[in-house]
Amino acid sequence: MSVLKARSRVVYFRVSEDEFDEFLKVCHAAKARSLSDLARSAMQRMVREQAEGEMLTDRLKTFDELISRVNEKLTEMSELVRAHKQEQV
Repeated sequence: MSVLKARSRVVYFRVSEDEFDEFLKVCHAAKARSLSDLARSAMQRMVREQAEGEMLTDRLKTFDELISRVNEKLTEMSELVRAHKQEQV
């Protein structure tokens, strides 16, 4: 697998022996080429999920605003119907 974008930055973090062993197990289970690939994939997934979560939040906010406008219009229509019925009496 070729790397399209050169990777020139290095990120270090310390782990315990137990964590390292667990990470290696996950690495083998995921068929990752290296712990670096596993860590990079995990971070990319977290970034992607955060972006998707933000997009969902924006869509829910838009939907909530739309529902509020529909409720306002329904209230206006109810008042018009009520006023019309009173005129009929």
